[in-house]
Amino acid sequence: MLAIIIDHYHLRNDVRLLADTLSTKEHVIFLAEPSEIKLISSFHTAREMKSLPTTFKNRLLKQLYFYFGNLPKIRKNYRNYIIRRSHSHADSPLQRISQKIKVTLQVWLPDLVSFDQYINAIDINIEDLEGITRVLSFTDINNENMIANILRKKIPLYTYVHSWDHLAKFRRFSREQIHYITWSSALSKDMELTHGISKERTSTLAASQYTFIDKYFPLKSKPGKENFFYYVASFGYPKLVKQELLIVKAIAKTLGRIDPSIKLVFRPYPVLKDWAPYEILKNIENIEFDDFEKHEGILLKNSDMDHKIDMIQKSIAVLHCGTTIGLEASYFDTPVIYLCPEDIDYRLSMKDLNHIFHAWNQFHLKRYYQLPNYKNVVTRIGDLEHLMQYAITNPEALLDYNRELRKLSPLISMDEFVARLDRITQAKTI
Repeated sequence: MLAIIIDHYHLRNDVRLLADTLSTKEHVIFLAEPSEIKLISSFHTAREMKSLPTTFKNRLLKQLYFYFGNLPKIRKNYRNYIIRRSHSHADSPLQRISQKIKVTLQVWLPDLVSFDQYINAIDINIEDLEGITRVLSFTDINNENMIANILRKKIPLYTYVHSWDHLAKFRRFSREQIHYITWSSALSKDMELTHGISKERTSTLAASQYTFIDKYFPLKSKPGKENFFYYVASFGYPKLVKQELLIVKAIAKTLGRIDPSIKLVFRPYPVLKDWAPYEILKNIENIEFDDFEKHEGILLKNSDMDHKIDMIQKSIAVLHCGTTIGLEASYFDTPVIYLCPEDIDYRLSMKDLNHIFHAWNQFHLKRYYQLPNYKNVVTRIGDLEHLMQYAITNPEALLDYNRELRKLSPLISMDEFVARLDRITQAKTI
């Protein structure tokens, strides 16, 4: 019997669809935190996960792993990410300073404790795993108690690397006891590069997020092109959002010079807690907001996914500063334009790790988006006008960049994804 560890269930449409599809093939047990269980359909069997016991030994091991545990080998990228996140999540300047000091120590100190050593040493609360023969989880692994229970009972654990940026941002990766499943061979190579995980411990499949796109293409009726560019917000941290809006304003100004009748449709970043900073865009005549709303509980519904795909299909071009939607859009005959312009005054010191330049220097963005051989990569806002005119008059000339981005993951249906996943988990031994 298969068990699925559920995490971020309210955010991940593809995981919900994957779980539902797997449930039609066999009986599936959902392992989840209380906050997630209430989102799971009553048609599914769910078991509540326990937390680690707060023993002195566990507190000591947690601190040892925090400071001396394995980090991604690209440590600067990890440090910058943690500091940017702390500016968004910390309640006070003192907490942000404390987090910066802690992560700086992490980066300076040697790796002495692997995730395998840590998970094998901790005290655990016993979980009910009766009848479970294999387990599927998704990065990042959060419930260490459940992971330790699974591994100690020698139940095969397969972890799907859910996003291409997780390799550089997260540290809880096992080199010995977990089998990883990635979007493609390129990301499997990144696993080895960033975490030293051998090829034997990884399998390649596809991006589960893209199964919604595969479902779209066989439809006979698709909307035609309309008179707008589609800008997809890329950042969820307030300081980065303010800088991103300077780029959006510059795009709108550029578009106004080309043709005032063409609109720039702006799609907010769904996970951003407060959308108030976006209000300033409502005063710009050629900007319209996407017809997209936040929902309670399940943040993104399947209808929102269908709407997003329709907007990609209908737009003249999709513009972004580093979101996965840039990859999704590459499967359409709609040019994708990646913006990382250096000729804008972002009103922030480069020494501040919240400067947008540091976000653009993230491992996955530099590796897969910043391809200098393609004009779709805009490093100067002054070059954007010519590129946007090109998108209007000769979009086909910009689609080679799309084709290059598509190589990161094959496009398959959810049924095919599940079939391949089943073959991997049945054939691979851990």
